[in-house]
Amino acid sequence: MRIRILAALTAAAALPALAQDKAPDTCGAAALQSLIGGPVPTALPDANPVRIYADGDAVTMDYNPQRVNIILDAATRTTILAITCG
Repeated sequence: MRIRILAALTAAAALPALAQDKAPDTCGAAALQSLIGGPVPTALPDANPVRIYADGDAVTMDYNPQRVNIILDAATRTTILAITCG
């Protein structure tokens, strides 16, 4: 019984990640994917509102499809891990 519950919870937790992968590129994040693995540039080309934060930081839960989210590594806060919309 515990295994079934754990499997159901694990599957449910994966759903938001799958939905995010299929989200439309409303902020232009696709054009910035080449920046992943490098440092944060001083200027972003044609970027809408930008939110830069380290992985694990507390951020607001408001969703802005035009906003570019730049997620940095938590240890050094200098390397880009991901760029998403929201």
